Amino acid sequence: MPNIGPIRLQVAGDRYTQGARILALVWEGPSTAGDTAEVADPISGARLWRGRANDVQNYVGLNAGFEGIHAPNGFYLKQISSGDVYVYLREN
Repeated sequence: MPNIGPIRLQVAGDRYTQGARILALVWEGPSTAGDTAEVADPISGARLWRGRANDVQNYVGLNAGFEGIHAPNGFYLKQISSGDVYVYLREN
């Protein structure tokens, strides 16, 4: 049975190793103003997404549209100050 739902990234270094198209990202959880999170390509290190908190309860997201963000090498959580990042993938 397929795994349904987002990929949850919790600590720097967490990774998804299959090529994918990222449709959306949500970063949420307790935070301090100025906290950051970044998702990058594991081979090139190129930034795929970066968020910055501006309050004490963080909820930052990105809707990448129908085509999504191309991540042929997968992706990894390069940096996170607090909370969790949820990555939603295109499944077709």
